[in-house]
Amino acid sequence: MHLKRRLLLGPQGRELKEETKLDGLLLKHFGVYDEIDRNPRGWMISNAFYAIVPEAHIQKLNFLQWMR
Repeated sequence: MHLKRRLLLGPQGRELKEETKLDGLLLKHFGVYDEIDRNPRGWMISNAFYAIVPEAHIQKLNFLQWMR
């Protein structure tokens, strides 16, 4: 069986675009949250990222949401 290799650092840009329509931002890894008891559904590992977003991107996003 061939398993496709998945990278931990990589798909966050795609996820950001799917959720916010923002693209082309430099995302930086902020931290990992992995305490066993932090989620009642069970052990969940979360990776946090951040980006400094230019105001023009935010204004464009606000305009696009208004057009819906």
